[in-house]
Amino acid sequence: MPAIEPDIRGAKTIREQLAKHRSQQSCAVCHVKIDPPGFALENFDPAGQWRDRYLQSVGGKRSRGLKVDASYAMPDGQAANGAFPYNPNGSLADIAGICDTSGRVFGLMPHPERLADPQLGGSDGRALFDGLVEALS
Repeated sequence: MPAIEPDIRGAKTIREQLAKHRSQQSCAVCHVKIDPPGFALENFDPAGQWRDRYLQSVGGKRSRGLKVDASYAMPDGQAANGAFPYNPNGSLADIAGICDTSGRVFGLMPHPERLADPQLGGSDGRALFDGLVEALS
């Protein structure tokens, strides 16, 4: 199956690019499920490094760009406004994760360790928890 390359011209943020990508029905089928939790982890770049702003490249020079929006979101990319299950813990301002300015203290809501052990409620979150531990070690 050939790759689908939707027109994302004019999009300035990851959320805007993904909104345009979701406009393709064949893309929306998966992205409606994966984008909301992905937005919550957006402060991590592709290499797993913390970022509070995107990098932008203008004339071959890199600089700090737009601020990262790492809040919970509805499948269409709009704010969850506390709506369950898109904001699973009802956090204020749809905050999905926190850390200090160094990026070392990190917390996800709901806490992934809760779904990393069958005695605590399940094991669906084990892969995420193991990945975070590995990335931080």
